Amino acid sequence: MQASNRTAEKIQEVTQVAKLLKVLADPTRLRILHLLITTKEEICVCEFVDSLHERQYNVSKHVAVLEGAGFIKGKKDGRFTYYRFLSDRGVAGEVALVGFLAAALQQDQQCLADIERFSARLACRVGGRCRIGVQSKQLASE
Repeated sequence: MQASNRTAEKIQEVTQVAKLLKVLADPTRLRILHLLITTKEEICVCEFVDSLHERQYNVSKHVAVLEGAGFIKGKKDGRFTYYRFLSDRGVAGEVALVGFLAAALQQDQQCLADIERFSARLACRVGGRCRIGVQSKQLASE
C-alpha cells in the first residue's frame, strides 16, 4: 500500500510541475513575472499595460492565469488592484526555477525595455501608488 501511495504522490508532483511549466510557457506571462521579480514592486494592471506595451485585455488575462496558478497575488486599493510576486509557495524546485527565469531573462532586450519603461512609469505614482490609469490610450481599449 505504501508503494502505491508514493507512486501516486510522484504522479501528483509530475502533474504539478507540468501545470507550472504550462503557465510559464507564455512570453507575456514571463515578462509580467520578470517585472515583478526584478523590481520587487507591487504593480497594477495599468502599469503593466504601459510597461509591457500590451493591450489591457491581454495583460488582465495573463495576470488572471498567473494569479490562478498562485504565482502572484492581487490586493485591491480603491479602483486599482496591485499584484505582487509570491516568492515561496512551497512547490518543490520552484525557487530554483524562478531563479533560473530571472537570470535567463535579465539580458533579454524586451525585458530590459519593460523594466526601463516601468522605471519611468513609477514617476507617475502618487504616494507610491498608481492613481492615473493607463497612459498609453491605444492600449487601454479592448
